[in-house]
Amino acid sequence: MSSDPGGGIPCGGFPCQPVVCSTLIPAPPVDPGTNDCAYRAGNLWWVDYVAGSLAWSEPRSARPVTVAIFDDGAWIDHEELRHQLWTNEAEAHGKAGVDDDGNGYVDDLHGWDFVDDSPDVSPKGVCRERASHGTLMASLVAAERNNGVGIAAPGSDGARLMILRVVGCEGESLQVNPARLVRALHYATRMGARILSFSAHWSLTTPELDAAFREIADDPDSPVAAIVVASVPNKGEPAAGYPAAYDFRRIVRAIPIGNDNAISPGTSPAPPGRNLGAPSACVIGAGRAPSQYRIEQGSSNSTAILAGLLAGIWASPPYATFGVDQFLAGVVDAHLVGSARRSQPGARPPYLQGVPLADACLLATQRRSAQVCRRPQADREALP
Repeated sequence: MSSDPGGGIPCGGFPCQPVVCSTLIPAPPVDPGTNDCAYRAGNLWWVDYVAGSLAWSEPRSARPVTVAIFDDGAWIDHEELRHQLWTNEAEAHGKAGVDDDGNGYVDDLHGWDFVDDSPDVSPKGVCRERASHGTLMASLVAAERNNGVGIAAPGSDGARLMILRVVGCEGESLQVNPARLVRALHYATRMGARILSFSAHWSLTTPELDAAFREIADDPDSPVAAIVVASVPNKGEPAAGYPAAYDFRRIVRAIPIGNDNAISPGTSPAPPGRNLGAPSACVIGAGRAPSQYRIEQGSSNSTAILAGLLAGIWASPPYATFGVDQFLAGVVDAHLVGSARRSQPGARPPYLQGVPLADACLLATQRRSAQVCRRPQADREALP
């Protein structure tokens, strides 16, 4: 069946029928207990590729990780997102039109629109007639699992979505505004986001924006520490751009992986550090509300999938009580970055030896595993 990468197609279309646009689609799906139609059809190869289903072998997390989506807003009434949202409980149980928690934002139930200074985080203006990038990214982080329709995601059971609209889709709003980003960063961390997902990148920065990222992603013992998952572009840009260009300790970069375990052509050089390969091609995600879907390619997908996987792992026992730096050192560094499972060698530095692939199978045990984890149990380190 052919696909329309830019179009919205209802769930009755391709999610429930096999789509062949990747050489990496597994068959059959590895988790027969998951009833989302795209998963049953074998179209969510990217979930099994990172062993996202590993997180589903435990009861649903009682301590989900809040993931802040920095993008163009999202259709929060989409069937994949409406039950997966972070909620500001003070505002949810407060009075309309009142700043119930005193954070400077009135009625901020599920995030904030920093472009139009509004609690309505949906796309605005002409953006309402276009594909919403933020909706797609949010679904790749935490689309609802076992709702009988559409897709699932690596963070389905462990992530909750904070929607931050920081760009529009035309004119000046399309450009990254450093002052706007500083406000959004302060909001996200103050309100408890532990993973900040940036599927966008930019080339210019300011001292104020640098300082905001440094406090979150580098300062030891920072009260607002969080993991920044940053996109590394794959359209031939000479440099990775920010925030991937920062050398801060809490930056995790998503390197886009296409077919045949290969780094996507045109991927920009990434600085040394926590660089993990994640799927980029032939990815199905949410489109327009209430029930449309689309296929997309690109490094944005890698970022959202990686953010969802980290949230799914972090929210599950025995890691749910870990602090930010403890999780990075004890899980990301010890098991993911040090993985022997790597992409194919790239054509240019720094990818000549490939990159480690994001893979939750490295955390598999006899008690907690998934069929996609095909390595012998003896090869896995015994974890609690």
